[in-house]
Amino acid sequence: MKNDLDPLRFVFEKGLRTPEDVTLMGYDDTEIASFAGIDLTTISQNKYEIEAMGAKILIKKIEKSSTGVVSQLILESGLIIRKSCGHYKSGYGRQPLSSE
Repeated sequence: MKNDLDPLRFVFEKGLRTPEDVTLMGYDDTEIASFAGIDLTTISQNKYEIEAMGAKILIKKIEKSSTGVVSQLILESGLIIRKSCGHYKSGYGRQPLSSE
């Protein structure tokens, strides 16, 4: 949570405004990112899915005593457009990030 807000704090301390002077974007969609006055555009990811997949892989490795490389996993993430990027319009919100 702190990492997303450090650049925003710096911008405010310098007397700059988002998105008029500086556009910002975060990662992980921390809870505070959506607070009024912050409205930080962010990339979201399903943390529970990541944790579940990690646990499944670990259990398989333990059960099979495997030391091999884990196959590549691709999990869906999303772009949540808020005011900090300068492209916010009513009706924007979570947008899937896909190559389709």
